Formats: sequence, structure tokens, C-alpha cells
Amino acid sequence: MVWLNEVQHYLVTMDPTLGERVAAGLRELLRLPDRGPVLLLATAHPEDWNRLTGAPHGTGDNHSQARALLTRAGSFTRIPDTFICDPQHLLQAT
Repeated sequence: MVWLNEVQHYLVTMDPTLGERVAAGLRELLRLPDRGPVLLLATAHPEDWNRLTGAPHGTGDNHSQARALLTRAGSFTRIPDTFICDPQHLLQAT
């Protein structure tokens, strides 16, 4: 299991190529069947998630590997800002 709490700290770096190399390496780890099973868990605030998974702006694409890792390799679940004790509300959050 690999937990990337606040994934932007690993994928958005001062040198954009470093974050992209990290994302490419994680994609490779998930792709290779002899390396698993592997669970990769990443957390991000909505604005960071949108920055990493949104369409590129301008002339370059600094997050193509990060976008592929976060959008093609698994599933996305939005966690509510506050938890409510009513189980029906928790079911609606997924």
C-alpha cells in the first residue's frame, strides 16, 4: 500500500519533470502484475485535484502523467466536508 496524503506534494514540484517522473513510476508500479497487488491511495483538496486532472492550459502539459495516474488507474470518491451521523447522507457522498 502506498498512501500519498495530499498528492500534490508528490506530483507538483519545483521541477515539473520530477513530479511527472513520480507519476510515471507509480503508473508503472500499478501496471506490472508481478509487482502486486498494490493499493495506491491519494488524497487531495478539490482545487489540487482539479489542477492535476483538468485539461491543460496554454502551450504545455505539465501534468499529463499525473492526470493519467489519477483518472485512468482507479476510482475517485469525494469525501464530504463534514460527516453527518445519518447513514443515508454518507451513502449519498459516494
